[in-house]
Amino acid sequence: MERTRHPPFFWLPQPDRNDMLTARMKKIIRFCAPAAAALLAVSSLCAQPAPASPASTASTATPDAPAPPELYEREGDSTKYVLACTLKSMATNEEFQKNVETLRNQRQLMVTLDQRQKVAITQPEKEALKASIKALEEKLRENENTMRKEYGFSLTRDYLLQIATSRVYVLLSEDDYKKLSEEDKKKPDYIISRPGTGEDGKETTFHFRQEAVVEGIEANENLNNEIRAINELRQNKNQLEIILKRPELQKTTNAALRKKYETDLAYVTDAYLKKTDEAFKTYKFSFVSTIYLRYELTHLRIALDEKGYADFLAKKKALAATTDKK
Repeated sequence: MERTRHPPFFWLPQPDRNDMLTARMKKIIRFCAPAAAALLAVSSLCAQPAPASPASTASTATPDAPAPPELYEREGDSTKYVLACTLKSMATNEEFQKNVETLRNQRQLMVTLDQRQKVAITQPEKEALKASIKALEEKLRENENTMRKEYGFSLTRDYLLQIATSRVYVLLSEDDYKKLSEEDKKKPDYIISRPGTGEDGKETTFHFRQEAVVEGIEANENLNNEIRAINELRQNKNQLEIILKRPELQKTTNAALRKKYETDLAYVTDAYLKKTDEAFKTYKFSFVSTIYLRYELTHLRIALDEKGYADFLAKKKALAATTDKK
């Protein structure tokens, strides 16, 4: 399992894990919720295997799940989306996210290697970078073909990932985890554990307990918006607390400046507490603890340009005509 530092307040199994992505890449793939991680080393990326086929994971359909509409339009968005595939289990969704992350990291690495090649001074260095770029191009092409075949996915297309069912997990303290019965610990998908580094710098394991299952695209969008709003308030609160602890502000003779920061902190803290309290009343679990989301049912949609939409309508019309003849 991938190791991480002390967990942030919101973990998402999302593919947006690279702060170094170009503006074009960020536009190409749009997802409903962001996350971030560092670019992997050149050697490890070049050696990465092709994305795994979803056949390698349990693709269990959600019982009685309504069929998603073939064509989809978002309110306030003129773009039309057509369904590419539906991912029907947490394992399949997590496999897909890992595969997308691999592609995006490889594409970004291509940009990085190309930039290094342009400023390389010695011929041996240029040749080594050229060989690395060629090897990575072949690996990226292979991985893209796999993703296109299995998911209908390509880095050159604009996508929308809709969350239809998610499971919400909340971080447990060590004491709360110890209080769990062995029966609870063995329940499928009830407790999940992730390795990491604690605040004391030592290796530890974080345990999360399932608190809720959120059904429906709109309900999941509302939940994600709620979490993002609370995270923004928390980050602002933490930043103001850090500023007020700075030695230069502690010693300042500018009382008005210090008062301003204290007033801002009081306002943000009040807004944060009210927001978390309202969220608790709505969802019945704490938003103060670290939250970890796992996606169980998602719909991956392709954005259609004018030609793509015209082709879609033509094919639909031809299919209807064939059906009528039968």
